[in-house]
Amino acid sequence: GGVIVADGFQASKAYSADSIVDYNDAHYKTSVDQDAWGFVPGGDNPWKKYEPAKAWSASTVYVKGDRVVVDGQAYEALFWTQSDNPALVANQNATGSNSRPWKPLGKAQSYSNEELNNAPQFNPETLYASDTLIRFNGVNYISQSKVQKVSPSDSNPWRVFVDWTGTKERVGTPKKAWPKHVYAPYVDFTLNTIPDLAALAKNHNVNHFTLAFVVSKDANTCLPTWGTAYGMQNYAQYSKIKALREAGGDVMLSIGGANNAPLAASCKNVDDLMQHYYDIVDNLNLKVLDFDIEGTWVADQASIERRNLAVKKVQDKWKSEGKDIAIWYTLPILPTGLTPEGMNVLSDAKAKGVELAGVNVMTMDYGNAICQSANTEGQNIHGKCATSAIANLHSQLKGLHPNKSDAEIDAMMGTTPMVGVNDVQGEVFYLSDARLVMQDAQKRNLGMVGIWSIARDLPGGTNLSPEFHGLTKEQAPKYAFSEIFAPFTKQ
Repeated sequence: GGVIVADGFQASKAYSADSIVDYNDAHYKTSVDQDAWGFVPGGDNPWKKYEPAKAWSASTVYVKGDRVVVDGQAYEALFWTQSDNPALVANQNATGSNSRPWKPLGKAQSYSNEELNNAPQFNPETLYASDTLIRFNGVNYISQSKVQKVSPSDSNPWRVFVDWTGTKERVGTPKKAWPKHVYAPYVDFTLNTIPDLAALAKNHNVNHFTLAFVVSKDANTCLPTWGTAYGMQNYAQYSKIKALREAGGDVMLSIGGANNAPLAASCKNVDDLMQHYYDIVDNLNLKVLDFDIEGTWVADQASIERRNLAVKKVQDKWKSEGKDIAIWYTLPILPTGLTPEGMNVLSDAKAKGVELAGVNVMTMDYGNAICQSANTEGQNIHGKCATSAIANLHSQLKGLHPNKSDAEIDAMMGTTPMVGVNDVQGEVFYLSDARLVMQDAQKRNLGMVGIWSIARDLPGGTNLSPEFHGLTKEQAPKYAFSEIFAPFTKQ
């Protein structure tokens, strides 16, 4: 497919249906004609409901959208915050590009009841300047930018547009259903050296892989990429997926990860986010999608809620089309189970009606003294931390889904250890740990076992590396971890 050339979006210009524009490094397309001074691609409605800002109080909890006044200046909360004085520059986030809670809005506006009641009625033909007060259906609104022909109840017709031409053919189609119980090691699909997946299927009986990671181009650009570096349409590595599928194997894809911004953070519009999830599954011919929610993102309420809303919407769309796509959430874990943040991700998903096929946990990097295991090969310290994490996850999921049987809960759990040397100093996962984890996974009949990562399932130096596990070849020869886990896969 050719590269689409789009002109930069201009607010002062009218656009006809099917126009494609470039805005913040992403392409957007409109399905309807649009007048000048209407919606900005990816933006909220330019009219905001008028609410008199209250004086900021240190003891009050504020959430996204709350507005306060300090010394005649107005501020808007960008996420949950308490006791952070908005007037201090250290707490301000003018462009949405740092992790501080308050956006300065300038001089606070205040109107008398008389002014509010007598504000002019909205007229679509009027060109309103920014900060104009109107009435619409008995409610007061203030324009956030220059605006015309857009009412406060309209929704944004611009949709993120990715050119997927030819991708479906490049990745090929899976020949078999995704197994209910599967060994699917993670592949860092952005490395310079990616193993030959079809050869692993043929020679090592590893037929399924989890490809990592799809993330936003950057924190403010609602555009999916492989690790920020490669576009989704024509990635050079797609031939590896096609060859694997021709050999009878398949892949699932993981969105998120520890680095960079997940799509749920950069896409402020839930419909844009939903469309990306739909298009990724559709164009890569996927049956399973994994969301890896870790690092600061496991506590980022705004992106957690957007992701869950978008997943619910895309699941409804798949249902209406008769498609069965499994969704997994991958979360960090301790030997004692999920953290409160991890539980919050799952309870919010449940509250929004998301149906998860399973919860995979990263049985690695615990940072807990009891999991220190360097030079203790054979004692299974790290393996016991992993099986303890799974036992506690079972209780937590049972609490969330009291109507599911123990066997059903087991089938919706996954365990993914980091083989060999972990990121946390002193934590090492040996082959004996792998045998213990495999035994437990088979006994419980878990939904999945993974490892981080297939490229690390090789002996190499003794340090931490994306390309070897840090154990000697005597301790763990090439693909020794996968040899233990591969028999886990059954339809």
